[in-house]
Amino acid sequence: MRQPHIELLRICAMLLVLIVHTAYYSMGVPTGEMIVWAPVEWTWITFVQSVSVISVNVFVLISGWFGIRPKVKSLVNFLFQVFFFLILSFAVMAALGKVPVSMDNIVKCITVIDALWFVNAYLLLYILSPALNALVEHSSRGTFKRVLIAFYMLQFVYGWTGLLSMYEGGYSTLSFIGLYLLARYFKVYQPKFTKYKQYTYILIYMLTAILLTIFGVVIAYLPVLCDHVSVVSWTLFAYNSPFVILEACAFFFIFEKMHLPLHFQRVIVWVSSSSFAVYLLHANPFALSVWYKPMVLGLYQMSDWVFLNEVCILAFVVGVFVVAIVIDRLRIVLWNIFWRKIERPISRVVEAVT
Repeated sequence: MRQPHIELLRICAMLLVLIVHTAYYSMGVPTGEMIVWAPVEWTWITFVQSVSVISVNVFVLISGWFGIRPKVKSLVNFLFQVFFFLILSFAVMAALGKVPVSMDNIVKCITVIDALWFVNAYLLLYILSPALNALVEHSSRGTFKRVLIAFYMLQFVYGWTGLLSMYEGGYSTLSFIGLYLLARYFKVYQPKFTKYKQYTYILIYMLTAILLTIFGVVIAYLPVLCDHVSVVSWTLFAYNSPFVILEACAFFFIFEKMHLPLHFQRVIVWVSSSSFAVYLLHANPFALSVWYKPMVLGLYQMSDWVFLNEVCILAFVVGVFVVAIVIDRLRIVLWNIFWRKIERPISRVVEAVT
């Protein structure tokens, strides 16, 4: 059963995905010279990066909190949504002459390889979820806790620092597994960290974001890192960074402690059911660097009034979100027709296999 306050969190996480792509991804990583030239602007951009970099981790934490229960219909629906937006984006951008009609791009649409890293990582998490759920259900609390401690010690010491490339800065199923198990531990055993007042999590979230902002600005200033600022900055804001994970957990519990008015709940659930479309619409290879990033840069450089430019970027972000939701409602209509056509054959195949 959907919980409206967590569905609101899902919506906010997708808005943060849009926002994080307006920061370092679009603007670039600031150097010392850039901060000296425009200290307020680049400190603000670093702060935006800091508050929004949690988006992906929050989405995985939500999955872990509820627990993934794989179903054939859900999996097929997920893949249908992915292919729908990939093919739609490719077709529109190719028609506009923004991307070439090449075998490489066609393969990306068909296989999702090198197209949407999150989809590839999450799909493997989805497949592995029954085994992860079994670990949770059949392990004692002590065993589960030791597994988590060992996992995160290894990740922070070797994965976050880049000594083990298989963590890929958190852009991997391996890091998703850690987040999934962490959320399951929170849900099943409700340790002390899950029982604070809401204002405590707000404080943790904001203090961590401010700390990341300070680190990000300081790193840009350090002369010894002048040739490696980009690498160090991306490490600071990596999805497997202890700061980012702590911040994501705090943000999650801000909403977990929330109580929403009844008249908002239906709208929130309706919107959240299409929220993943926001990622698929703008973060695919035929959109993110083709029109999203150029649009953000164009709006940022639109006038000498930085505040006005930021407002326009925010309006653009909201506009992309709304358009994605509207398109996905059409996709849902097509999905219902498609599922009615294939439901019986797929059921027969599943029965034959099982």
